[in-house]
Amino acid sequence: GELQNKLTFFVLANDEASLKAAQTNDLFKQADVVQVIMDDLHRVGSALKDMVERSLFFNLVRQHSDKLLLTYPAAAYFQKEKLHMLVTEAIAEVDKVFQSVQVPWFIFENFEARYGYFIKLARKMLKDSLQAGDALQEWKSFGLPLDDPFSENTLKEQFDLIASAT
Repeated sequence: GELQNKLTFFVLANDEASLKAAQTNDLFKQADVVQVIMDDLHRVGSALKDMVERSLFFNLVRQHSDKLLLTYPAAAYFQKEKLHMLVTEAIAEVDKVFQSVQVPWFIFENFEARYGYFIKLARKMLKDSLQAGDALQEWKSFGLPLDDPFSENTLKEQFDLIASAT
């Protein structure tokens, strides 16, 4: 895909077809960044090392490990302390595989499951001219936590802004 004619990106699965496409087109060689997304950080320790080593892309990734970025998009599902512990364990194992390079980790800190609910309510507000107070009550009826970044005051403020746009 293209992003504003400035960035080209390829999304590859860990399958034979993707590996063949990457090898045939020298994608890893041409890339500035090789981003490996870890879907399941529950599998920490040797399980994560095993997952990396069993990847069809392992040799390509190893050859271009200076470009490697490991990402974990579901970080918001964990409490902060648990997440730090998991990342610490995971990095220790990844360092055993890629000893010659410091592999950067990136956690999508802004990923938050509640964003989906917020967007749903924002669309409903715009479509049905729903007022901010009503949207806040609906949020509470979902049983969603009212802590950062979705504290009651922040939600009220954002819902007021949406209501003023209708």
